[in-house]
Amino acid sequence: MQKELQNFFKEINGGKLRGYQKIIANALNIDVTAVSKWSSGVAKPSEDNIRKMANIFKKSQEELERIFNNNSKVQSYKNRNELDFYKKELVLRDEMIALLKDKIKVLEDKNKSLETKLKNK
Repeated sequence: MQKELQNFFKEINGGKLRGYQKIIANALNIDVTAVSKWSSGVAKPSEDNIRKMANIFKKSQEELERIFNNNSKVQSYKNRNELDFYKKELVLRDEMIALLKDKIKVLEDKNKSLETKLKNK
């Protein structure tokens, strides 16, 4: 993520980078994954979302468009196939994360069950 975008996120989040995605998502009434894609440069916010952010966070629409355009990885891909491949990688990564979270949940449930059995003995 480019420095200028980081500074914008810190500015709206009291000087911290952590947690800005939730703040923006809540302010715009959108999913956090959309903000994550903007941050990583995979996608850019729509004109409507840029306009809303400009109003909410007291920035000019032109400034936000420039910041997000400069952060965009979409512009740097040599061809459409490379971009499509990158997007598929992100989908697979998200699916893997979901599977791992499910696995962790199952293991936590088993652990709680075992702890309960041990307490009852």
